[in-house]
Amino acid sequence: MIDSAHRGLQNIGRDTRERRQRLQRVRTAARKRGISLQLCPQGMVKHQANTSCTIWNKDRRDWGIQWRVRLVFPLAGQEFTEERVCEDKSLEDLLKRYIHPTESNPVIRHRLKRYVGQEVAVFLKVEKTNSATYCQIRPQKFSQRKSQRQNSH
Repeated sequence: MIDSAHRGLQNIGRDTRERRQRLQRVRTAARKRGISLQLCPQGMVKHQANTSCTIWNKDRRDWGIQWRVRLVFPLAGQEFTEERVCEDKSLEDLLKRYIHPTESNPVIRHRLKRYVGQEVAVFLKVEKTNSATYCQIRPQKFSQRKSQRQNSH
């Protein structure tokens, strides 16, 4: 019983070390792309919920970033989270899954009927401020990679 408890403690230490290495790779990959990435301290809910990670891209011979994206639709009172969104995927393509008149899931489309078929404004929340601050971005023109680069300067 003591041995299994000791192994459990060793696994916790290894998980923490692996998580730190994963987040360090995300930070490094973001820095290479000109993105100013700031992570919440360990123990905070947003830090624990962050599932952004890197994957090795053979074609580019570089680490690619897969982001955790939270989509909030305030007029419908709905919120969705995409766990691993490739950095090259455009926000327009991401929104198609939710509000496209024919390509989206019918149940979700019904919940978001105020947005379906409409031109929507997309805002990126700036986290490290005392008040809620948002930057407007155009989903038609930019992939996440480009929009994050543009908004980080």
